[in-house]
Formats: sequence, C-alpha cells, structure tokens
Amino acid sequence: MFLYKSDIGSMLAVQPERLAQVLQRSGKLASQNVKESSFSVVMQVDGLIKGLLPVCAAVGYTHVLGTYSAHDSSEPAHDDVVREMLEMLLSELPGPTASARVALGDVPVFAQCGFVVSSATAHEAQMTFCMPVTAPARVSV
Repeated sequence: MFLYKSDIGSMLAVQPERLAQVLQRSGKLASQNVKESSFSVVMQVDGLIKGLLPVCAAVGYTHVLGTYSAHDSSEPAHDDVVREMLEMLLSELPGPTASARVALGDVPVFAQCGFVVSSATAHEAQMTFCMPVTAPARVSV
C-alpha cells in the first residue's frame, strides 16, 4: 500500500483509467471536485488506486473537497481508506485548521480524525478541524 500526495494534472495524464475507476462511482461532482483541487491524497494498493481525497490548498487554508474510494461508501473498507488518507493529510497540515465538505455517510470517519460538523444539509456536511493545543510543560522547582 502506498499513500502519497499528487497533483491532479499528473494523475490524469499518467493514470487516467485508474483514476476513472475510483471516480466513476461518484458521478459528476467527483470530477468537478478533482478539477478544482490543488492536489490529492491518494491510496494505491497493488498498482490500483483505491482512494482519492481532493484538497484545495492556499496559504493557511486547507479544504477537503470530498472523499472517493473504490469501495461502496457503506463498506468498512471505504472508511478505512478515507481514514488513512485523512491521517496522512492531517500529519502534514501546514496550518492549525482545515475544513471539509463530505457526504453524510463520511461524517463519522472525519469525526474520528478530529473534525466537527459546522453545518449540514440533507446530503452533505461542512466540517472543521482545529489542531489540538497542547498545554505547556510544567516545570517543578
């Protein structure tokens, strides 16, 4: 298994059919989110792309545009793929906060990774992540 960040243009040029296998399950919104992203976190297993997390990034701003996997969203394998990609993204987060627009079915996975719902519609939720603040170490005298 490989987890890596990639710009979308390179992925579309080098692996268009592998990318299409993941995105075909999610319709037009997935393709639009991929086009709008700055980069994606990708999970690849045995040469096949198993997950894609398109991200829009700017200075001090990180926004996840969606979650896509080769598994049905009701399968535990989908949650595992999403969690692994999120953990990689959060481990390299350039700022203290991030946001995400996710399908309601993915809310529990994002919540496990520290995101909280800030608003929701019938189909998706807007979520926010804030880096935990650690307390300063106490010095005993």
